[in-house]
Amino acid sequence: MKHIFFFSFLLALVVPCVLSKPDSEGLPAGSQLLEDMRGQLPREPIVINGSLEVRKRKGVVTRTLNIEMRLDLGHSPAMAKYILRDALGKDLEQMTVIRSSAGSARFEYAAGNPLVPAKVPDLYKPFQDTDVSWMELTLSFLWWPGGKTLKAETLRGQSCFIVEVDAPPGETGQYKKVRLWIDEKLHMVLQAEGYDAGGELVRRLFMKSFKKIEDRWMVKDMDIQCFPSEHRTNLRVETMRVEKN
Repeated sequence: MKHIFFFSFLLALVVPCVLSKPDSEGLPAGSQLLEDMRGQLPREPIVINGSLEVRKRKGVVTRTLNIEMRLDLGHSPAMAKYILRDALGKDLEQMTVIRSSAGSARFEYAAGNPLVPAKVPDLYKPFQDTDVSWMELTLSFLWWPGGKTLKAETLRGQSCFIVEVDAPPGETGQYKKVRLWIDEKLHMVLQAEGYDAGGELVRRLFMKSFKKIEDRWMVKDMDIQCFPSEHRTNLRVETMRVEKN
């Protein structure tokens, strides 16, 4: 089965759905859908390059950043590194996520040019005048335990399952739950939403287009929309390569 990358960039996969006990009649268990997604992530080291464009409500671009993602999820422990650069290629920030086999994560942060280790910032706070936070870029909520399939519905003409995941105990960030729209046939994420403690929508991520590179399908364009401002940041994937040993 070929991978479809949901990057945060980041990544969402076309995976077979192994059904466990359903959340309700006729629906696959949300926890199993998420487990399948995580289990099918690529094991080989991958480098992804792309850009972030910040747009006002009328579509005017106000800021452009370059981004490099180095993923080595087959490593023990799994590692993912995200490097932000300005339009001229100067380093700005770097976040490294080191994740244990049990799913717990450790974050390491660096900033400046050259990059220097620094205190890990609020993962939910948008960086570099964009609408994107490290939580969205790293997709850390995909490793939250549990998950319940709420219902099936149609999103932009595609039949989807809506899976809701509550923030785990001890999670002090802005998101108290997330909802994922998972394609009913292909089992890839088409949209994700984060909600605060009051149940208000904070941020929405949705896939705009896909692109085939070698044997892999990946998201070409993804929009991150911040509420209530409705400003958007567009994430565009430009290149991807598998690192050879």
